[in-house]
Amino acid sequence: MELDWPGLAYGAPSYTVRCYKHTPHPSSHSLSEEGRNSPLLSPEMASSEWTELEAAIEKIVNIFFTHAGREGKKGTLTAGEFKELVHEQLPNLMKDVGDLDEKMKSLDVNNDEELKFGEYWRLIGELAKDIKREKVGRKK
Repeated sequence: MELDWPGLAYGAPSYTVRCYKHTPHPSSHSLSEEGRNSPLLSPEMASSEWTELEAAIEKIVNIFFTHAGREGKKGTLTAGEFKELVHEQLPNLMKDVGDLDEKMKSLDVNNDEELKFGEYWRLIGELAKDIKREKVGRKK
C-alpha cells in the first residue's frame, strides 16, 4: 500500500510512504491487548505477530503511558508517577540509585518537572547500558 504525504508547509517536499505486510518471526509474540487498541499503530501492525524484541519495546512504551498522565499532563510523568513506575517496574535495577527526585532532575532535560517519553527513554538507555556493562564484566 502506498500513501502520499503532501508537504505540510509551503515549499515542503511531498513523501510517499510504503507499508509492507509484516511477516511473523517464528518465535513471535502476540501484541498485547493494550497495544492492539493503541491509536498509534496501524491496523496492520496491531493485528500482526511481533518478535520478542518488538514486544519488549511495545511493553516499555505501554508501561510509560500507563503511568503518565494520572496526575499532571497526559503523556508526561510527574515526580509521583515516576516514583510509582520505578517502585512497581524497576525495583531491582534502580535499587542503588539513591534519591529518586535527584534522578528525575537529571533526566528532565527541559526542567519542566515532568518527564516526557524521550526523557524516560534516556533512563531505559542508561539501565540497558548498566546491564551490558555488568554482562561484559562477568565475562572477564
